[in-house]
Amino acid sequence: MVSRSQSSTPIPIDENHPIHNLTIGDTDQTLQLSKLHPIYLLNQIDTSEGGFQTDELINLRNEIKYVYVINWLHNFRGYIKLQSELFDVDLFELELLGFFPRDDDRLVLFLNKLKLGLISAAKGSKVSDVDSFETVFRSIFGINTVLGGIEKQEEEEDNDVINLDNEEEGLPKFDFLTISEKFEVLYILTSYVSKYSKFRDWIEKQGLLLDHLRFNPVFVPYSETNIQDEYVLLCDDTRLYKRTVTYNSLVIPKKRKFAPESPQNFYKPENFDIKSIKFELIYKNIYEFNDYLQKLKKSTKFKPLLKKISSKAIIDAVFENEIKKRKFLINKKKEIQMVSLLAVRKRSSRLEAKQKQRQEELQRQKDDDLKYAAERRFERRMKLKLSGSNVGNMNTSNLSRDERLKLRKLQNSVESPSVTATPEPEETPEVVPEETPEVVPEETPEVEEVVPEETPEIEEISAPQQTNLS
Repeated sequence: MVSRSQSSTPIPIDENHPIHNLTIGDTDQTLQLSKLHPIYLLNQIDTSEGGFQTDELINLRNEIKYVYVINWLHNFRGYIKLQSELFDVDLFELELLGFFPRDDDRLVLFLNKLKLGLISAAKGSKVSDVDSFETVFRSIFGINTVLGGIEKQEEEEDNDVINLDNEEEGLPKFDFLTISEKFEVLYILTSYVSKYSKFRDWIEKQGLLLDHLRFNPVFVPYSETNIQDEYVLLCDDTRLYKRTVTYNSLVIPKKRKFAPESPQNFYKPENFDIKSIKFELIYKNIYEFNDYLQKLKKSTKFKPLLKKISSKAIIDAVFENEIKKRKFLINKKKEIQMVSLLAVRKRSSRLEAKQKQRQEELQRQKDDDLKYAAERRFERRMKLKLSGSNVGNMNTSNLSRDERLKLRKLQNSVESPSVTATPEPEETPEVVPEETPEVVPEETPEVEEVVPEETPEIEEISAPQQTNLS
């Protein structure tokens, strides 16, 4: 197979490319898929070959909690305001495995948005800081989970309550858990949120069908034993699971005479319960899907299943999913790298702004210290002058208003009561505009000169005035 670039130059495809083995899809679909990389996502490549797929991940995909979480996120993520976000199981696994670069913005990856949405729904109020996810989780579900915790103790000593709320530095963080433990945490949250009446009301408003609420098999082969196999399509019909349900053995007598007289007492309720449920992932990508179709063609027993999953609608859905996730993967890596670069620039500008602000604060503090030292020196000089000279003879015309105010304070602390009587008129002019102090000192000496000469006249005049008033 040969693909063409925009310059119409043929680009040969590697002969070992698995696209050559596909027997499904049209030419345009296979050509478009062949141009995209990677061929296999890293979560589907074993660690021995440089991928992320471990035995733990392989076994995890067959666990009930894993199936429950991915089905919940695929159908009900709109409840936590994430319906517009693309959800793909492979991309989600890559996020949990730490494939993408560190999200400095903390809201670029779907996983961080999911953590905030689930923990906010579980708490009943908005949680805006993803770093507080573990703390809020422990406050709701306690410390007996994979995230652990420390019991809070309170002791009273001398009527003082000492809260021993130790710091959570050594406690597990969600980002450092194994992928199985991460799904354990997500299962706890999704199952807890699903019990809310608000969740059921939301389902009714959305008009979701019962097919979205339960696993409806597309094929159930006949079985004469207490073990029943069911084949279920999940994630927009892109993954096929085989669900094996094991029931408790129930012996039914062939003749009526061997039947118990009171069956309701003879058979316990546990006899009618399901004993166990197991899931098995049949295929998870388009190449495994193609191989499985070839396998079904050799069996007449699974002809109904082959007819169902080989329809054009399902094949188109698988192709569309494979193409979309690879394009999204490329764009997401570029987006995170761009956000990281912008974060570095913002961090540098913030550090520069903080450093500049700190220098300004230091300069301001230095200026304040110099001003305070100058004031202290001025006060000491004034105290020395006041202690060695007469206050009334001091010329204050060359002093500023602030200096005259400080001088008066020093005069009040140094001078005796007999001396303070003279400068009293000078205190009033300092509070009013500066014109007043110029007039007051001129009137003061006139009063001092006139008082000794006109004293008798004032007494004579004051006497008749008092007589008239009386």
